[in-house]
Amino acid sequence: MLKKKWNIKKEPLFNKYVNIVGPQGVGKTSCGATVFILDYKYHRKLRTKLANDFIEKINQNRICKIPKIRTHLYFSNVKILLDKKRNIYTHLVHLEDLSLPDKVLLNYFPKGSIFFIQEADSEADSRDWRKLARGLIEFSKRFRHMNYTVIIDMQINENFDKKLRQLLTNIWFMYYSAPKRYFIFWKRQKWYFYDLQNQLNDFVKNLASIGVNFKLNVVAKRVLVFKPEVFERFNSFSSDVYFLEDLKEYKFKEHGVMDYSEKAVEEYIKNNPIVSS
Repeated sequence: MLKKKWNIKKEPLFNKYVNIVGPQGVGKTSCGATVFILDYKYHRKLRTKLANDFIEKINQNRICKIPKIRTHLYFSNVKILLDKKRNIYTHLVHLEDLSLPDKVLLNYFPKGSIFFIQEADSEADSRDWRKLARGLIEFSKRFRHMNYTVIIDMQINENFDKKLRQLLTNIWFMYYSAPKRYFIFWKRQKWYFYDLQNQLNDFVKNLASIGVNFKLNVVAKRVLVFKPEVFERFNSFSSDVYFLEDLKEYKFKEHGVMDYSEKAVEEYIKNNPIVSS
């Protein structure tokens, strides 16, 4: 399997629904943030053009005209600094917002928008899944019709609903990331992952189940490269607030001394019981 450096300028990530999976600390969120920063650099004007061309088309037969877009189309649930010079950040979005608009959820996103949801499985767990799944599945079935790009990340792919997993176009299995060092100089940050074409892979497996077997490459080994300063563009520890509720001060417990007296042994076993599984 060949390892291929990904050039986002030449290979834009349009019309894709990607899940980045991998163990904690491997670089899933920093990879997603880097994709956003590079996509913004090279393709933001094209995304806005897609949106405004579509608005111009639908305005032809409308009485109430829709205003054209005068901002970027980058949305995420973790704040990402897209442009340091102009201090431009992503717009806020949550997983529950990715739904077909209805009378309750009036979430309209322009054509060509791109979304990044960090820890998508955690967002799903904290919502009413029955309500969330209905709109999200319909959105995921039709996202290509609006030229959307959706990137989510989580530790385990199976944590997501099966129907949604089947709608993913790609799964990136992230296995390593690190800056490369040359003597005393730190070089660019690199992310290494396997890029699985998820729906094509399911198609091949379905054919194999009825005896139709053929070789088709559905996975590629990829490398994404960027500056280590990506970590200054977003908060990689955004869940620290969950550990602060009702905090007044930090308190500490000290270890006791085991003297193996009858009373000490009895107290230890009482406080540390062995529970049969």
